[in-house]
Formats: sequence, C-alpha cells, structure tokens
Amino acid sequence: MAEQRALAESLIAADLASVPGIDRFVGAEFDRYHDDLMSLMRHANRNVDFDPIVHLQTGAVVGSEALANFPGHLSTSAWFRIAHAMGFGIDLELSMLDAVLDRYRPETTGFVGVNASAEALADPRFLERLTDVDDDRVVIELTGQTSLPSLGRLRMAIEKVRTTGARLAIHVGDIGAASLRSITSLEPDVIKLDPVLTAQLAEEQADAASSRNFFARCRHDGIFVVAVGVERPEHLRALEGRSVDSYQGWLARAKYPASSFD
Repeated sequence: MAEQRALAESLIAADLASVPGIDRFVGAEFDRYHDDLMSLMRHANRNVDFDPIVHLQTGAVVGSEALANFPGHLSTSAWFRIAHAMGFGIDLELSMLDAVLDRYRPETTGFVGVNASAEALADPRFLERLTDVDDDRVVIELTGQTSLPSLGRLRMAIEKVRTTGARLAIHVGDIGAASLRSITSLEPDVIKLDPVLTAQLAEEQADAASSRNFFARCRHDGIFVVAVGVERPEHLRALEGRSVDSYQGWLARAKYPASSFD
C-alpha cells in the first residue's frame, strides 16, 4: 500500500504541476482528494450542464454540449488530470457519460456532444454504453490528448463507436493543413472551432486562402461546423458571412439558458 501511494503521489507530481495547490497532494490530502473523486463519480448526475448550440441563420437551438461542472476550487480540467494521475481517468469519463445518457433526452433539444478521450473510446465499457443507447443524437467530441499508439487504433475505436449510431466531432484550433489531415483521417460529422480560431475568423485575422480551402472541404464532406466561444455580437454578425452553421458560447447561453431547452 505504501508503495502504491508513493507511486501515485509521484505520478500526480509529474502530471499535475500546473494544478493550483498541487503541493497539498501528500499524506492525508491524497486520501481526501481520492475520496472527493470517488464522490464526484458516484454523483456525476449533479455535475452536468448542457451548453446550447444555436443555428446561426435561424437562431434556433440545434444541439448542446454536455459539460462537467464540478464543485470546489479546482477546475474541471484539473479534476480530470487528477483522475488520470490516480488511475481513474476513464472511470470519471464513464461516470460523466452515464450522467449525460441518463439526462439528455428529457432535457435537451437536437444533438448532444459528449467529450471523450481516445483512451475512453477504446475502452469496451464506453462502447457498451453507446450500444445500449443506439441514438444518432449522441455526438462524441474527441478531445485532443491521446496516448494511443497509432492512428489506426484510433480509427478502429471510432468505427466501433459509429456502429452504435453515435457521430463524431473533433475540435480544431487552426484551418491549415493539419486540420485538413484530421478531416481526411477521422472523417468527422461535426467540427468545433475553438474560441481563439473563432475570434480570428470573425476579425478576419485568419489566412484567407486557408479559410476558403478549409470551409470548402467542410461543405464538400457535409460537415456541420460549430464556432465555439462566441461572446460578442459583432463576432456573431461577422460569422454570418462565413461557412459556419452554428455557434456556442456566452451569447447562446444568454439567449437560451438550459432551463428553456424543453
């Protein structure tokens, strides 16, 4: 037990250097964070919010993204890093997936995005849950971090997920060759433009030729494009002239709080 604790604490120290208060992960503090993590997984249903996604042309809600909203002073990303450092990362992802699948039908309109790591996609327990649901309203949003040994294994995991009826979304932070390669290799149904890219496009700071190529490819492949992080009305107006289908962010939440989804 002492060796396991020492190993876990060393993993936390190595993996969580950027987490505020990481110096407290020792002794009894380790046990406390472990217990808090177990409680988060047991009560995941309490910790899910649905962020609305609004169609840019019609102004109607067409979907949402399920977001973990954990209590306490640590951020959601910090909790996930803690979980992975303790060896419970996929378990935490599965608990959040269970919470979303339990709640999305009565609480949301349109599709619902669920964030998942490549490691979670490759876990048989993840596939079992989606197989039981069999609903194309579920869109798996692949997070960028992966330690899978090959693109081939990731593609195999994605194909298995698709057999359940679920669709795939990927997040992109640029509109250059790397993102086009991701579209080619992963064949997503939805693309989420990260907030920095959204602002660059709205303020015409992105390369014009790359932008034309990127959105032409999205239109050709029938990919639904979501601009994330839209907070300013002028950005929304600017995006109307782009090949963006919908938006997500402060403006969407202000117009459609979660309680109005039904």
